[in-house]
Amino acid sequence: MGAGAALLHISAFFLYLYVIYFLHVQNAKKALISEDKTIKTIAIFSRRFLTNWTFAIQEIYFFICILQHLLSLLSANKIKDKLTKYSDYLFTSIATPMALMVSIVFWAIFVFDRELIFPKVLDQVIPVWINHCIHTFNSVIPVVDMFLINHKFPTWSKALQGTLTYLLIYSICIFGTYFQTGIWLYPLFAVLNWPQRILLCVGVFVVAAAMYGLTKVIHHIIWGSVTVAPEKSKKGSKHKRK
Repeated sequence: MGAGAALLHISAFFLYLYVIYFLHVQNAKKALISEDKTIKTIAIFSRRFLTNWTFAIQEIYFFICILQHLLSLLSANKIKDKLTKYSDYLFTSIATPMALMVSIVFWAIFVFDRELIFPKVLDQVIPVWINHCIHTFNSVIPVVDMFLINHKFPTWSKALQGTLTYLLIYSICIFGTYFQTGIWLYPLFAVLNWPQRILLCVGVFVVAAAMYGLTKVIHHIIWGSVTVAPEKSKKGSKHKRK
């Protein structure tokens, strides 16, 4: 990873850090004193939204990448190579496909009827630029990352295992929140019946899986080929990023 990648990762890390602070600390204090139910829901359950989960996953990826840059300077290649395996999997299987899925689903519903996904009243506490950070730039930055780094991709089965596990855990969160409090995190769920809610969850997984395929396609266009991460052998072997 060169200087361009280092600049991207450091810049993105601190941008994301501020956005996370704004959403969960600075903004939460203001939102909690609001009398509007929607604003209060955002404040109380800010850590339970899929957008924020995926945003945090990307922040973890940037942090790991910064560690890799530091390890390169220290010539600690053994540790760096191990971190690379984890960062590649996180980036290709969860961070990027989920970000693309979040952006596509969010803006599609927003254009159709924003009250179903991001009610207008939220503009009072979430500025437009913050909204774009978590729903637009969250997809742009990974694409820029792909221009700078030739990632290794897991097999389809391993990638989908990660994606499915991630979404199943989130499904427990969103449905658990409803059964616990009677509140749907997303207004869209309130207007659907149970079969439609289940169908929506399945649809989200299908879109996320398609976004993994799109991630591979974008990577192939940029680099001319897709390097598949080798299966782990019994003895273990060292694999370096091309």
